[in-house]
Amino acid sequence: MECDLRSGHQKEITCSKQHEASKGANRRPNLQTLPCHGQESYPGAKQSSWANFCNALTSNSKLSIVWNVIKKFSGHNPRQFIPSRRQGSITACNNQHKANMLATHFQSVRSTSNYEPAFCRTLSSLEVETLKAASEITPKDPRLNQLFSIGKLQCALRSTKNSAPGADQICYKLLKHLPDDSLRVFVRLINRVWATAALPTSWRHSIVVPVHKPTKPAHLPSSYRPISLTSAVCKLMEKIIVSRLKWFLEYYKLLDMSQSGFKNRRRITDHILRLRDTVQKSLANRYHVLAIFIDLEKAYDMVSHQVLLFKLVQMGINRRMFNFIKSFLSHRMFLVQLGSSLSFTKTLENGIPQGSVLSPILFTIAINDLPKSISSPFLNLS
Repeated sequence: MECDLRSGHQKEITCSKQHEASKGANRRPNLQTLPCHGQESYPGAKQSSWANFCNALTSNSKLSIVWNVIKKFSGHNPRQFIPSRRQGSITACNNQHKANMLATHFQSVRSTSNYEPAFCRTLSSLEVETLKAASEITPKDPRLNQLFSIGKLQCALRSTKNSAPGADQICYKLLKHLPDDSLRVFVRLINRVWATAALPTSWRHSIVVPVHKPTKPAHLPSSYRPISLTSAVCKLMEKIIVSRLKWFLEYYKLLDMSQSGFKNRRRITDHILRLRDTVQKSLANRYHVLAIFIDLEKAYDMVSHQVLLFKLVQMGINRRMFNFIKSFLSHRMFLVQLGSSLSFTKTLENGIPQGSVLSPILFTIAINDLPKSISSPFLNLS
């Protein structure tokens, strides 16, 4: 079937080129009859492809692959072209101007000026209190701050997938082919960064690719989600740290019971089952059920570094783990890439980078105490 499609499509291209070259009337009938070679095969090939895909689905199939196929069949494609945009009296027409305008917008979203004045006044005192507490508390478990072994590095390398490199252009595929001697040097580098919390500048520098949000107006900068391409070397170290931090949070049961993220044998479907169980019990007893779904706008962008670090200390996280996360979040820089054009470099005051390996678990910690603010026997939070 695929051979028929390729053959018919190739005949269309050949005849079209001949028609354009000759501009003769005698070529027109041939051009009009050839498309049927491909068009007759399209419906059958589409049905056959869909049937093969459905038959191959199992309980272990990845949802991301399923959704990608569904989006392709529905005709949804990610937006590659960003139209001209106007901000105030400035109109951005070329990619360079558009990239600078998007970079300015992404920077403004993470500005401290977006916080309430009362909240801003508490941040400076909170930072002093956090640093003092981090130096005074006794580590809950010394294993949290131990140096990493070459086995942990190799385990993290095996779990990586091919992805776009960061500004240093180092990809996972290159790191996977390192000989044992180079891996030992690599481990010494990671342990040195871990012990000193002195991250290379390139590890805190990211290239941001704007991704259009579906159904949002394409001419507005706010309609684009910033996805950060960071250093693969840094992300590899993040993987090792996330594994250890996840173990620490799970072992000492520091995450709220209503939280399913980063917990063994827990997943998002647990919340759906809880909701369904609540609805069924309420209907059986003739009660009313009100469900409220909250979407946190710019959730990653508005995370305060001072508040996040304070919550880490409250969980008993200090010394190397605390210092690395603090250094990881500080002095972050980015630039926006649009095609082959790059914006000016911008700095970030707040937020955690989207696309980073460490960001999801840091955000989970940032909102972990949210259920404690809701205390009512008639309310359930998931």
